[in-house]
Amino acid sequence: MASETKRKVVDCFGKEYSSLKAMCEAYHISYGTYCKRRYRGKTFEEALTVPVKKYSPSIIVSGYKFVLPCGLNAEVISVKGKSALIRAEDGKEWRSNKSNIIKGETGHPDLRRNRKSTFMGFETQFSASINNKAFYECRCLKCGAYEVFTPQQMIEHAREHNIQVTSQ
Repeated sequence: MASETKRKVVDCFGKEYSSLKAMCEAYHISYGTYCKRRYRGKTFEEALTVPVKKYSPSIIVSGYKFVLPCGLNAEVISVKGKSALIRAEDGKEWRSNKSNIIKGETGHPDLRRNRKSTFMGFETQFSASINNKAFYECRCLKCGAYEVFTPQQMIEHAREHNIQVTSQ
């Protein structure tokens, strides 16, 4: 591949460059990114012109608000190094990697998609995701009701039973 980077190349718009690396620099992408894109089947033009995704954990600061994949609102309480302390609208706090927050991969520790769990006085199991809303099959441990709820509906039901819910 070294010889490939030394010969003159022409981009998709007809501009000539001294090497493939020089062309990549002009398009603000690394040579490695260009090669990976081509290997994965991107066209010559796509490999050069699609902007590089940047996940910047630096924007995660105390007070940063976001929505968890389960649909609950959450807020960053404090930041230390690469991790952040998160509080969801049900009052639950836990630590998560800042880059996972940016990518939308931080989940509530009591609401699992792959196994049964307990949340706000419910036995829950993930049921479906429709229009970016997560639904769980639930059985209320207080009254025995069996329903399909979103996490917000579980919180409302818990309030009806006077189960303490801490809001942000």
